[in-house]
Amino acid sequence: MNYEEKKAELLQYITSLLEKVENELPTSQQIEAFNELIDDIRQDYYSIVVVGEFKHGKSTFVNALLSQNVMPVDVTPTTALIHAVFFDETPQMHVVKRNGEIEKKSLSLEILQKYTASFDGDHEDIKYLKIFLPAAFLKERVVLVDTPGLNDLNKHRSEITHRFIPRADVVVLMLDMTAPLKKSEQEFLQKVVLKQVGNRIIYVANFMDRLDEEEIDDVLDLITRRIEHITGQKNPLVFPVSAQEALEGKLHGNEELLHYSGILEIEQQIKKMIKHGSRSEEKLSHFTKRLENIIELLLGEINTIQEASQQSLDLLQDEIRAIQSWFEQQEKWEMQIQQYLHEREEEIQYLVKKSVMSFEERVRSDIKNKIEFFQGSDIKVFVESHLPSVLHSHFTNWIEQYSDYIYDLLRKLEMELSKGLTKAFKQTVRINVPHLQKINYEANVPSMSIHTGNASVKAGLLVGGASTIALLMGASFIVPILGAAGFPLIYRKIADQQLENIKPELIFHMDQNITNLFDDFKWHLECFISQAVKEIKDYTLKEFHRLLQYMETIIKEQITNKQEKATSTLMQQTTLEQLKNELQAYLHQLHT
Repeated sequence: MNYEEKKAELLQYITSLLEKVENELPTSQQIEAFNELIDDIRQDYYSIVVVGEFKHGKSTFVNALLSQNVMPVDVTPTTALIHAVFFDETPQMHVVKRNGEIEKKSLSLEILQKYTASFDGDHEDIKYLKIFLPAAFLKERVVLVDTPGLNDLNKHRSEITHRFIPRADVVVLMLDMTAPLKKSEQEFLQKVVLKQVGNRIIYVANFMDRLDEEEIDDVLDLITRRIEHITGQKNPLVFPVSAQEALEGKLHGNEELLHYSGILEIEQQIKKMIKHGSRSEEKLSHFTKRLENIIELLLGEINTIQEASQQSLDLLQDEIRAIQSWFEQQEKWEMQIQQYLHEREEEIQYLVKKSVMSFEERVRSDIKNKIEFFQGSDIKVFVESHLPSVLHSHFTNWIEQYSDYIYDLLRKLEMELSKGLTKAFKQTVRINVPHLQKINYEANVPSMSIHTGNASVKAGLLVGGASTIALLMGASFIVPILGAAGFPLIYRKIADQQLENIKPELIFHMDQNITNLFDDFKWHLECFISQAVKEIKDYTLKEFHRLLQYMETIIKEQITNKQEKATSTLMQQTTLEQLKNELQAYLHQLHT
C-alpha cells in the first residue's frame, strides 16, 4: 500500500474506534484527542520548500509551478519573507504575525511587492505570508513555500527559513548552472541537508537556456560530483531547468517550450516523492504513535472505571470526600510546588550559566585570534562580514550542542512534578489512576499554524529539543550580532595608522561588543528557562486538576450505578472489558 492507502486505513480504524468510545464512554477525555487526530490526518498537507540564493530564479520557478505570475520577480532581492502558498478557489493573502494576529488582504502583485526586501515597514513582527490560489499544482493538499535567499545578510530571516526545512516533504534547492555551488550553498548542504533533510531534496539547476546545448551535460555532471563530494550522498537528483521558459510555457500553453524547459520532469519527481518518500512514512509513524498514546490513556480510564466499580458504595463515597478535600487544599499544595520549582529552576539556571561562561571565553579567544592573525587588506569587510559570520557560527553551534541538554533538564523537571503529584494524591485516594502518570509526555514540533496540515500534536508542553531553543531564542539574540561590529571610528583612523596599530583597538571594541552580546544572550536564556518552568507548572497543575475532575465524575457515576442501576453496571463492565481487550490487541499488534 502507498502512503494515502495506509493513511486511509488508519483513519478508518480511528473513526470506528471513536464511535465505540463515544457509545461506551461518552464522557471520556480522549474523545477530543481522537477528533484532533482525525482532523490532522484529514488536513495533512504535503510541504514543498524552495530554497536558494538570491537571483537564482526561485520566485520565477514557483510561479511556473503555480502556472501564474504571483511572486514578484523584478526586484532584488525579491523574497524577504516566507511565502506559504495554499489552494483556494478565492485568491487572497494572510499576513501572519508573531503575536498570533492574522491580517487579511486581497492578493495582487502590487501588495506582495510591498513585502520584498525593499519594503520600508518592519518585517520582524511578521512570521510569514500565507497565500491562497486556485492553482492545480496545489489541489491535492500541497503547500508550496518560497523563502528568502540563503545568502540573505539578515540572519534572522535566514534562521526562520531553516526552520521550515525539517518539516518539508520535499526541499527544492535552486542552483545557478552558470555558477553552481557557491560557499553559502555548500554551507547549506553541510549544515542543513546532511542533518535535517536526508534524501528529501531535489537539486534544480536553473538558467540552462544560458548555456550551449552541448555544455549542459558536462555542467550537470560537475554539479552532481560536487554534491556527492559535499554530502556523501550517491546519485543526487539533479534536474536542469529554464524557469523563465517554463513560466512562459505555462502562461501561453506552449507544450514545446514546456518540454524543453525541464519543468515537467521536476513536477513528476516532486509528485513521486510526496506520495512515496520516506517523509510520508515518518508522518504515518507519527500519526500511529499519537493513536498509541491515546489508546494507553483510554486504557487507563477503563482501568479506573473498572476498579471504581468493584469498590463498595461506602468506599466510593469516602473517595469522593478525599478528592474534594484535595481540591480544598489545592492552594497549600501549589505553594509547596512553587517552592520546589523555584529551587529546581535555580539549579538549572546555574548549570546553564556555567556552560555559557565557558562558551563566552572560547568566543572571546577565537575572535581575538582572528583579529591578531588577520593580514588582509579590506578590514571593513573583515569587521562587517567575517567577524559577524564567525559569531553567528559560534552561537548556532552552541544552540545545536546544548539545547537538547537544556530541554532534557526541563523534561525531567516536568516528569518529576507529575510523578510527585501522583504519589501525593495516591496517599489520599486509594483508587489507582494509571493515566495520571501520562501527563503531557508527548512532544510537538513548531508548525506554521494549527491548520497547515503539519499535524501538530495538541497534547504536551515542550516543543522538541533543539528546535525549541532555536525558535524561542534564536530570532531574538542573533539579531544583535549584525550590529556588534560597527566601528566607524576605527574606519576613520585606518587612513592614518598601520593595520597592526589598529588591531588592539579593534580587539578592545570587539570585546566590549561581545560583552553586550553575551549579556543579551544570557538574559534571553534566563527568560526562556523561567518561562518554561512557569509553563510546566501551569500546564501540569491544570492537567492534573482536569484528570482529578474526570476521576471524580467516574466515581460519581459508579455511585449512581450502584444506587440505581445494578444490572446496567454489569452490562457496562462486559462492554468495557470487550473494548479493553480490543485496545490491548491493537497495541500488541503495533509492538510486534
